[in-house]
Amino acid sequence: MNKTLFILLVVIGITVTVTSIADGADGSNIPAIQVIAGSTPQNTVYLDQHPVPEIIDGSVFVPVRQLSDALTLTLSWNEEKQTISLNKSETVLTFALTDKEATVNSGIVNIGNPPVNKDGYTYVPLRFVAEVFHFYIHFEKDFQGQPTVWITPYSLITAKDYTDLTDSYSKTRDITLDYGWQSDLYILNEKEQTFRGIGLGDTFNQVLQSYGVPFQQDLQENKSGTIMYPYLPIPFSEPSAGMLFTFDRGTLVQVLIF
Repeated sequence: MNKTLFILLVVIGITVTVTSIADGADGSNIPAIQVIAGSTPQNTVYLDQHPVPEIIDGSVFVPVRQLSDALTLTLSWNEEKQTISLNKSETVLTFALTDKEATVNSGIVNIGNPPVNKDGYTYVPLRFVAEVFHFYIHFEKDFQGQPTVWITPYSLITAKDYTDLTDSYSKTRDITLDYGWQSDLYILNEKEQTFRGIGLGDTFNQVLQSYGVPFQQDLQENKSGTIMYPYLPIPFSEPSAGMLFTFDRGTLVQVLIF
């Protein structure tokens, strides 16, 4: 499929807020919003098992057990204090049902929308939990026919990153990748910049500041090699689109969009 056509098919309402889709919840077993989450690229999954994610008071809530499993968080319940704790590395999040304050390590923070119990299942606010444990959050109004949220430990490429391909990039078929559409490769031209303002000659740290943690990294100690960011990944599938940055001793020498 032509890259431009692909992007036109998916670039719908990037800036729409989750609140605007709250009316989609109808009480059925079909989620009002699709959630894709994972602690690593290898274990990213749909949170689509019963009970399904829901939108409550304009915020996305997910069953705490499903979320903790997907993000490999340690889940525990204190019967005496009636509190839930989530633990990963050196971060411990503790909260109680209906309480708008939670404890992150030794500090007290405001949740906004507290956890709720529904039909015997505990639901927690997705954004709050994800941000506490430093996961990236990305929302699309329409993906596979549903509003979708991604919770990932790496940053994602969006439709905006494919803006002005014909002006800033040249199409090439002389490069072979292990993933993506081999017939639709675009290489950044000299003296041009990516949508996020990165150009050839910029440093490795500048790219990380603009794009965040990469999905895949193949670098030597002197920072020669590549890093890759995927475009809206689907669980159990290799990335079919994204951006690949190549460095020579920490200096950016090539940018590919596939």
